[in-house]
Amino acid sequence: MKKAILTTIVGAVILAMFAGNALAYEFIVESEVGGKNHDRYSEANCGHSGAKSLAAGCTAGIGSRYSNNLAATATFSFTAPESGNYEVSVTWGTSMYGDTSVPCRIYHDGGYTDTILNQQQAAGGNNKWNVQGTFYMVGGTIYNVVLTNPSLEGTPTPRLMSDAVKWYIACGCGNVPAVSTQVPHMPGDTVVRVKDIDPTASLVSVYVNGALAGTASPGGAASVDVTLSAPLAANDLVVATQTMLACDPPVVVEGCRATTGPLAGTCAQVAAVTALPILIAGDTSVVVSGVDASATAVSVYAGGVGPAIGVLASPVPAAPDNRVTVSLSRALADGEVISATQTLQSVGGS
Repeated sequence: MKKAILTTIVGAVILAMFAGNALAYEFIVESEVGGKNHDRYSEANCGHSGAKSLAAGCTAGIGSRYSNNLAATATFSFTAPESGNYEVSVTWGTSMYGDTSVPCRIYHDGGYTDTILNQQQAAGGNNKWNVQGTFYMVGGTIYNVVLTNPSLEGTPTPRLMSDAVKWYIACGCGNVPAVSTQVPHMPGDTVVRVKDIDPTASLVSVYVNGALAGTASPGGAASVDVTLSAPLAANDLVVATQTMLACDPPVVVEGCRATTGPLAGTCAQVAAVTALPILIAGDTSVVVSGVDASATAVSVYAGGVGPAIGVLASPVPAAPDNRVTVSLSRALADGEVISATQTLQSVGGS
């Protein structure tokens, strides 16, 4: 494994830009047996109706559910595959008995939102997707849409029409989180560690100088090591992307990748560390801030030249600013200029 002693030159961690799918993701739950994701539907006090919405994506000819019972409920359930803003829509078939004020409760991150559906056929909402709003939802969390019947029991009109609910999210650069890579990247490295991966990501890709150099399936992990097709060379540009499950089939949006960033073998890959003031002649230790969690050592120098007058191996940075205390081999002299570096070990190398 290679090590790189990186000085206090300020740099930026290589950030991977977004990857996603040029298509959109939608999830439809239908109320009647034979419909899409029918297992995500439940009800109380409802019966079969021959009416069926002709909205795009619905299953033709299976009918739907209805009720004129005050105790009726229809629940459509959805598990968000990734965090993001989802558009929620409701549809129903044609019926002259549809209620004009059906309560619709949409659960989302932070609580729920109540809307009212006019299901009377004269209102024109039948056979199309009626958008109820766009709501933020957290990946891996279950959310429901619940319809209830507000009207008098036993009357032929009006009635609750329970047919289908759709959750929709557009896939692309705007809603797929960025990933990062663990620096430094050194000439000769054959492995890149990708971090900050979404638990629903289906694929992680690493690009070197704009060309695909390796992929890996993270399997729900927050980080994964990607083996490269060829060793890194000096000044190679390394970026990474993730592809989300919600955007299957996975089509990486090439235009979302970063095109600039720190280069392999350069100090600009890693942020600077700082020897904190105020230092006094006679001090025998120095506090250094900005230490990377993966640093293998922190060194302190007098006058900006070696040898180091203090080295802390296996540092454990602490709050408030990732600081460590480095003990010195001698006391500081009046007027000395103190600097510090951190040593990082690359993930892969010869």
